[in-house]
Amino acid sequence: MESFSDCRPGRRGRVRGSHCRNSAQPGRNAPEGNPTDSTSNCRADGAGELGAAVFCGCGPVAFVQDREQSGTMRDLLAHLLLRCPQMAQFVRRLPVLGAVAHRVGSRLLPPGARVWAKVRAGPARGLWLRVDPRYEDEYIRSTHEPLLQQFLTNHLRPGMVFYDVGAHIGFFSLLAARLVGREGKVFSFEAAPENVNRLMENARRNGFEQITIVPAAVWKECRQLRFQRASDDSSRNTGRVVLTQAAAPELIEVEAVTLDHFAQQHLFPQVIKIDVEGAEVEVLEGAQKILAAAPPVLLCEVHSAESAIRVQQLLDVQGYRVEWFEPTLRYPQHLLAVSC
Repeated sequence: MESFSDCRPGRRGRVRGSHCRNSAQPGRNAPEGNPTDSTSNCRADGAGELGAAVFCGCGPVAFVQDREQSGTMRDLLAHLLLRCPQMAQFVRRLPVLGAVAHRVGSRLLPPGARVWAKVRAGPARGLWLRVDPRYEDEYIRSTHEPLLQQFLTNHLRPGMVFYDVGAHIGFFSLLAARLVGREGKVFSFEAAPENVNRLMENARRNGFEQITIVPAAVWKECRQLRFQRASDDSSRNTGRVVLTQAAAPELIEVEAVTLDHFAQQHLFPQVIKIDVEGAEVEVLEGAQKILAAAPPVLLCEVHSAESAIRVQQLLDVQGYRVEWFEPTLRYPQHLLAVSC
C-alpha cells in the first residue's frame, strides 16, 4: 500500500506507510471474510501512536499525529456502542440518567477516541476498521449505503481497476480491494489529512497492498484548492471544496488532480465511485477523456437538483445510460451510469 499524488507532469511525491511485516495476504489466499488478523508492526488493539507524513509534489502537505486512548473500560464501552447503538440512544434520552451516562461516556470515550473492530455482516464482513464508536457503527454493522455495497459486489471482478473518489476512511476501498484481489488495483482519492491517515491504517491492517492512496482532492483542473474540513465531533465524512475566500478555522489548502491526468500517468479504471459532497460536476468535467476513450461504469452521489441536471448532460454527451436509484426529489441521490 502506497500513497502519492502530483498533478504536474514529470513529478511525483511519494511516501510509503509504515510497513507491516509478516502479514497474511488478502484475497483468495486468506479464508473468506477473514482478512489479516495480526500484523507485527501494527498494534492489533489500535493503541499507541501513528504519524503519517503525506507528500504531494514539491513537499509535505500534511503531518497528522493521532493518539489512541487505551483501557479495558474504554474498549467495553466502545464495543457496546458498536453492538447496541439503539440502546445507547435510548439511555441518552432518559431524564437525569441520560445526562449522567453522557458525562461518563465522554470521559471514557473523549473526542477522537477510536477502536479496532471487524465488520460483522455484508460483503465487507471480516474486514478491520478503526472507527469512532459514536458515529461509525454503521460501518461495522454494514448498514452504510447498502446499495453501493451491492453495486461494487456486482461490478468488480479480480484484476479490475477501481477509483474511489472521496474515499473517507476507506470502507469502500477495502471492499473493492477484496473484490479485485491482489492482481487488481484500487486508487483511493481523499483530501482530508485525518481521513488519509485512517485510510492508511485500515489498508495496512487488512494487508491490502493493492490500495494506493492519493492524498488530494479531485477537480476539473490541477491546482490548489481550499478545503473545508469536517467537524471533529463527527465521522469526518462531510469535508468539501470551498471556492470563496472567507476565512474559517477548518479551512486548509489541498492539492487537486483531474482523473484524466491521473489516468494518463497510471491505470485507467473500469469502475469509478464518486462521493465528493457537491463537487461531482467538477470531477466529471475533469474526466471527459476517460469517459470518451475507455468508458468506466460510474456510481455517483449527486447533492442538488442543479448538479443532477449538469451531471446528466455530461454523461449524455459521452453516450451513457443513466439510472437513478432513489425515486424521490430529495438529495443527495445516487445514479448508476453505464456506457451504451
